[in-house]
Formats: sequence, C-alpha cells, structure tokens
Amino acid sequence: MIAMYLHLGTISPISLMELGLFIKTKKIVICCPDGFHRRGNIQVMCDEYNGKLVATLDELVKEVKDRMKGSYNRLEYPAKPPPSHQRITPFQLYFSLPLLFIAYFFLVYI
Repeated sequence: MIAMYLHLGTISPISLMELGLFIKTKKIVICCPDGFHRRGNIQVMCDEYNGKLVATLDELVKEVKDRMKGSYNRLEYPAKPPPSHQRITPFQLYFSLPLLFIAYFFLVYI
C-alpha cells in the first residue's frame, strides 16, 4: 500500500511523477485537498485507474487504517499472471544454430 499526501501550498512535481508510476498498481491512496493546482488531473487519473482519492488528511488516515486492519479486499484486484517462459526445444535449437553460423559468416567475412 502506498499513501500519498499532496500539500496544498506545493507544486509537488516528484510526487506527481510517482503518482503516475504507481497509480496502475491500485495500491495507492492519494490525499489531495481542494484547491491543489493539479487536482483535476489527479481526479481523472484516479477515475481512469481506480485509485482512491480523499480530500483531507483525516480521511487518508482512516483509509490507511481500514486497509491495514484487513477490511481492504485483497482479492478485488486480480493477481499478476505468471511469466510465460517459452522453452526452446532441441528441434528448434538444432535448426537455429546453422542459421546463426551462416549469419555470422556473412557479417564477418563478406
């Protein structure tokens, strides 16, 4: 879980960059008070990527506590699929090695 507080009197360029990096993880809670200069952009991003946006620090603390207690449903977001590892069969290896040698020959000697 990532909790982010954007202070009203700052422009927070690094925090906004980090928000862009982590909004797709759906693990972020953003506290952005009314009057923040990029609040509209943040609202659009939260709507698009299902981020949790709160307006006050008290709401941020409450949301973090709720998630820490376990009321936050971990199964709400699908798990990442396992990486697909495609193994090279001996048949593929047998026919690819001569092609590599031919390509090497043309690159070096011609």
